Amino acid sequence: MIGGNYESLTPVLADRLLARQMKVAEHTPLLRITSLSYSESGEFLNYSVMFRNANEYQVEYHLRRLHPEKS
Repeated sequence: MIGGNYESLTPVLADRLLARQMKVAEHTPLLRITSLSYSESGEFLNYSVMFRNANEYQVEYHLRRLHPEKS
């Protein structure tokens, strides 16, 4: 069972290789998205690094506060 996920979004500029692979100009602003999922016991389940064009990417979060049960 998935225990949690860590995600990091980092702004970077496209180098020659990324620019060619993504069909954008060199030095185009990109987002590097690093994601790490882990089980409830702490075992790593998935690790990925993706690059997205910053002009075409939108991030939305909905954070919900969990209230501990009253004892």
